[in-house]
Amino acid sequence: GRPFLEDRIAQTTHVARYVWSSEGAGRDLIVVAASPRLPSPVAKIFKKQGSGWALALPQFPSPNFSDDGGIGLRFLEVRDLAGDGRECVITQEPFRRIPGIEGVRLVVRRLGNGGLRSVWEVPRKVSNRGSYPAEVQIKRPLALNIGAPGTAVNGEITFVEIPQGGMLLEWEGEIEFYLVGREAPVETVRLKKVFRWDGESFTETEKREASP
Repeated sequence: GRPFLEDRIAQTTHVARYVWSSEGAGRDLIVVAASPRLPSPVAKIFKKQGSGWALALPQFPSPNFSDDGGIGLRFLEVRDLAGDGRECVITQEPFRRIPGIEGVRLVVRRLGNGGLRSVWEVPRKVSNRGSYPAEVQIKRPLALNIGAPGTAVNGEITFVEIPQGGMLLEWEGEIEFYLVGREAPVETVRLKKVFRWDGESFTETEKREASP
């Protein structure tokens, strides 16, 4: 007769379901739910049991999507990025940190060590306009400037299939440098980095930096 907490959550919840290859030869079900009334998005893994699905035992803990300033999920998909038949969960997650740092990051997770663990993370957008340096300081390597005071970063991620199986992960973007009182950037540099699965994580295999 009266609204319950479960009713209010159900009306605003978004759910994504994927049947994925996580371990061995079987295929499991991963379900991710997000709602403004939940403290954080939740991921659960189910195993095939007869004609239905049952929570995986031992139960895998949900990743902490609110870690390091995370405030939700924007996008989720499943792909075999490593080329070994074990698919990865790929998410785009907005975040906000104090003071003045906010943006969107792409995170790749794989099932292992009792849960979905992060094996790669890269920013798509990062802005730190909460404070400014007295003058432009461009650090080397250029990646050290991402998130620095007075900077804004816009990057794109491309997944490139390779003949041996799996994919290269290419990140290419611009880092803009600002000074207080200036609406337009005073310097802009481009950065491209390429990553490949090494058996444990995605590590950088190649990089090309443009001069400021």
